[in-house]
Amino acid sequence: YRFIENPVYDRDYGYRMTANCECRDILKIKNLLLWDLSYRTDKFGRRFTEGKVSPKTDEFVVFYGGSRTFGQGVLDGETLASNFQKLTPSKRVYNYGIINSGANTFLKQHEDQKFKKEIPEKQGLFLYVFDLGHEQKILGTKYAVSSYAAPFYDYNDKHELVYFGSFWMGRPFKSFILNLLSFSAVYQNIFLNYRPVISSLSAEDNKLVNAVILKMKKEVEAFGNSKFAVVFFETVGSAILDDLSRSLSEAGVDVLYFDKSVLPANDNKNYYKYDRHPKASTYVVQAQLLQQELIKKSWLKK
Repeated sequence: YRFIENPVYDRDYGYRMTANCECRDILKIKNLLLWDLSYRTDKFGRRFTEGKVSPKTDEFVVFYGGSRTFGQGVLDGETLASNFQKLTPSKRVYNYGIINSGANTFLKQHEDQKFKKEIPEKQGLFLYVFDLGHEQKILGTKYAVSSYAAPFYDYNDKHELVYFGSFWMGRPFKSFILNLLSFSAVYQNIFLNYRPVISSLSAEDNKLVNAVILKMKKEVEAFGNSKFAVVFFETVGSAILDDLSRSLSEAGVDVLYFDKSVLPANDNKNYYKYDRHPKASTYVVQAQLLQQELIKKSWLKK
């Protein structure tokens, strides 16, 4: 059983968080209540980030990604962004996480100048938290793209990565069939909930995922004197994440890779049973690890 007031469909980005909202989120699986809580968003739909900020700050940190970046299952003050803000009062931290979204959504936001319009500080850090499954949102598989309005990026005839509109526009027939099937209760409860095991990506798919993220990096560089990195919190051991982190590094993207040797154990104490979203204590550790790594890279001061 799930009751959630956010996110809502968006014709440009697939999903967006409602602005100026105090929303309730309940998740119950197999008669076990995993969470029942509320969260708040600001006038741009960003989740509230708690923690002291220096009044003299002129730099920002943007966290963007899916539900784990947003912090589904924890309170406003317990998210990754909030924990990082408490450790880094010299910068203004923004939580741009959107439930069920991937890099294609945020690339489109960059191209639309969303961050320039909404962030008053002129320079900072963009940290994209890549979770296993985000690659499927870029590729548009049926069990990852439940919103056919999500941005669709692919290569044109000149082999340039371009935006083709939504998946509705880029793959109209496939989107129509999947949308039609989604009205079936059998399809919703069996096939949409089935997650086939994908142990690796083809060279072509890996290249497309890399291209989307590389374009995000270029957009950040055009933003001003800002930096971009992709963050991996790897708890289960995945060839996909290993391959992507390696290929992104080789392409010149800064990668911050944290594996299970330094992260909290992947158990029911640190992650929600069945759902596997991090609990509050896990976000504390993730924020500390990030801070330490960014200090090593001289992107943050001690």
